[in-house]
Amino acid sequence: MRRNRILASAMASLLILCATGSSLIWNFNQWPIEQDALSSLSRTHSEEDVLRLLGEPTSRFAHTDEGGRSYVEFVYSKPMVWPIVYVRFDPAGNFAGYHGDY
Repeated sequence: MRRNRILASAMASLLILCATGSSLIWNFNQWPIEQDALSSLSRTHSEEDVLRLLGEPTSRFAHTDEGGRSYVEFVYSKPMVWPIVYVRFDPAGNFAGYHGDY
């Protein structure tokens, strides 16, 4: 009787461990923002439009390109998620494109 309880507890623990591990692995590969919203962006979208569609970025950076023009890049990430998405704006402040680190 005691042996059956120990075996049942071990099996339950193993099941919980497998379910948790699977969930973490699945979550690890998810994008930090909705891909449908990201693919709906066009060059006519301003920074405000992107914020409305994608939400507040994790970080914002100002860069200068080789020609000396300034541009902004939004970075979207989440804890325990591998993909990072970078959304770039042209010097006029309009959406210029995105790329991911995944």
